[in-house]
Amino acid sequence: MQNTDEPVQCVLSDVPGQERKSAVVAALRNGLPDECVLVSEEELRPYECDGLTAFRQIPLAVVLPKTEEQVRKIVSISIV
Repeated sequence: MQNTDEPVQCVLSDVPGQERKSAVVAALRNGLPDECVLVSEEELRPYECDGLTAFRQIPLAVVLPKTEEQVRKIVSISIV
């Protein structure tokens, strides 16, 4: 796990399409324990919809933080 005080090195908004998706997942995996980042279709399927089951979309990834530090890391990755 990376030190949370360090800024994320990659500006994800500058990365196009599929590369951006891969960069987001890589940043999440780099900053969080493996068990906190779900990326396989089997793991993501339960998160494809909320109460409105008519609209389904498998998410890019699901993060399940266990600490406040991990939440800060997720937010820092998502706002770059």
